[in-house]
Amino acid sequence: MSDDLRAMIIEVTNQVSSEKPGLSPGAGLSPVIAGWIGLVASERGLRMLTLPAHSRGAALRAVRRDYPEATLIAADPFLQEVARQVRAYLAG
Repeated sequence: MSDDLRAMIIEVTNQVSSEKPGLSPGAGLSPVIAGWIGLVASERGLRMLTLPAHSRGAALRAVRRDYPEATLIAADPFLQEVARQVRAYLAG
């Protein structure tokens, strides 16, 4: 079985409501996650998801440290779906 590694670097900026039960309504939104996340996958599934980094370059270095042979791909269907799910999770 081939194990070709593919990588993608995505930007995440998500806001969640700062409203909590018992607080006044309309308290607004506060950013909770912002940065760049590296994703690596193979035919077997997701292999790596990095914590958010301050820059695209830092996220890419984190991917290259563990998976130097991964091909950076801008539009991989599986990784795009992972990116969508990560963004949805971070949005709450």
